[in-house]
Amino acid sequence: MKKLLMLCLALSAAVCSVTASGAAAPQLTGEMQDVQYLVGTWSCTTKVAAMGNMPKSSHKGTASFEVEPGNTLSVDISADKYSATGFIGYSESKKLWWNSSTDNLGGVSFESGPSTAGAVSVSTGWWTYEGHQTPSRDTITKTSATKYDDLTELQRAGKWQMLAHAVCMKVSGTPQ
Repeated sequence: MKKLLMLCLALSAAVCSVTASGAAAPQLTGEMQDVQYLVGTWSCTTKVAAMGNMPKSSHKGTASFEVEPGNTLSVDISADKYSATGFIGYSESKKLWWNSSTDNLGGVSFESGPSTAGAVSVSTGWWTYEGHQTPSRDTITKTSATKYDDLTELQRAGKWQMLAHAVCMKVSGTPQ
């Protein structure tokens, strides 16, 4: 669940909204505008694969995205007995999206992927948990202005296997 939720962040970003003071919220620029729709709060249902001695499960939680300095996006994930935080950005010089995250279980991830147009973004990298590093892949699909899916996979024995699959619906923030 941690990885999936964090990867949802991976290629996500900000929405145009107004603060209580009436001032315009910070806006993403350049390639980061592609993920502006993410700014705000999302309600997510995440299916998590069986791992170790834990059976497969389903969890409800929230993902909140905010525009940060340096034209980046932060994300905070919260669910029962689970929390994670991370950042999403775009390197103009390398033409690569990047995302990093860490969670309350000690998991850490970093992924990157080329700029892609359209509603599907894929990033690859690694996920580290309890000292073991595993190749990871995250596929985020924007299905509408108020819904996205995030599929997180780990590579085991040369094959990609689902770690988590989140379906998220917009709760607050301006749909884009």
